Amino acid sequence: MIRLFFDDGKPGPVTRRAVDDAWQDGAVAVSAITFWEIAMLHAKGKMELAIDFGTWRASLLQRGLKEIPVDGEIGIRA
Repeated sequence: MIRLFFDDGKPGPVTRRAVDDAWQDGAVAVSAITFWEIAMLHAKGKMELAIDFGTWRASLLQRGLKEIPVDGEIGIRA
């Protein structure tokens, strides 16, 4: 997710098309912890956000991004 939205060397056209197609199909999801990780990078000054973080997250979810909650099984696998 960071590479898709923040990395200067954004994914190439094939990857971008695959993500766009998956997004249209409602098949793009990220772990809820990803938002925490991005917020921590922002708090440490390692990542800039042009808009309020909560607004950005809400916008992504409204546009179809699926947020996967972190549970014990995911924690163990991590």
